[in-house]
Amino acid sequence: MNVMTPSARTRLRQATADVHEALHRAAPFAAIADGSISRARYGEMLVLLHRYHRSLAPLCLRGAQALDAPELGAAHRVRIALLEDDLDALDQTPLHALPCAMRGADFCAGVLYTVQGSTLVTSQPIARS
Repeated sequence: MNVMTPSARTRLRQATADVHEALHRAAPFAAIADGSISRARYGEMLVLLHRYHRSLAPLCLRGAQALDAPELGAAHRVRIALLEDDLDALDQTPLHALPCAMRGADFCAGVLYTVQGSTLVTSQPIARS
C-alpha cells in the first residue's frame, strides 16, 4: 500500500484550521458569509478593509518588486480600486491610510503573500477541500 505523506501546505492548513474557522465565525465575517449583514454594517466593514489594504500598499508593492512579480503589485492596486468602487456604491467615505514603516524586501514579500493569500486560497479549490 502506498501511503502519501501530506505536503507542507496540507500540514500547515490542518494546523491553522481552528484559527481560520474562528475568523469565519467572528460576527461581522459570519454575517457576510450567511448574508445577514446589514448594508450599513457591510459598508463599515469595507471601510476598514479598504484602510487595511491602502495602508499595506507600499509594502505589497515593494514585495512584488522583490519577487520580480509586478502582476502581484497590480493585483493589489486592482483590489484597492474595487474596494473604492464598492465604497462609492455604498455611499461610504474611505479613511486615510495609516503610515507603515518600510521594511526589508523579505518582510515585504511576506506581507504581500499574506495580503494576497486570501485571494489565492479562495481561487484554489484544493484549499477549500
